[in-house]
Amino acid sequence: MATANATIKIKRGTNAQRQAYTPAAGELVFVTDYATAGVHPVYIGDGSTVGGIDILSALATRVTSLESLVQSNDVDLDTLQEIVAYIKQNRDDIQNAAPDWAVIKNKPATFPPAAHNHDDRYHTKTQADSRYLVTEIDGGTLS
Repeated sequence: MATANATIKIKRGTNAQRQAYTPAAGELVFVTDYATAGVHPVYIGDGSTVGGIDILSALATRVTSLESLVQSNDVDLDTLQEIVAYIKQNRDDIQNAAPDWAVIKNKPATFPPAAHNHDDRYHTKTQADSRYLVTEIDGGTLS
């Protein structure tokens, strides 16, 4: 369960130290000598994998798979390719488009559509910030 004051810990050390350590599930590990060691800088623990899981490598693999899928000439993907091509060609128009209020279907006749109030069941910004905002990392303050 989340608490009002949570501490986020990130284990850091050399790649050799990472390879001799099994991080707990969800624990982040930062490799300080990643550039000279030729590895990615961030790993995450699953509680059993020595050295942690290379999350950047896993992400890169997924991105590569998606790129190859989108660029595929597979006949089943023709519609998807047409949609992607249309979005690329019309990106500026799409980003700047504002729908015409008159053509929006199934909208309520009045706003708000039903009576409601914002009573004490809801947190104020101050209450939410004090309850959920993380303000410390290993004793240091976030800026």
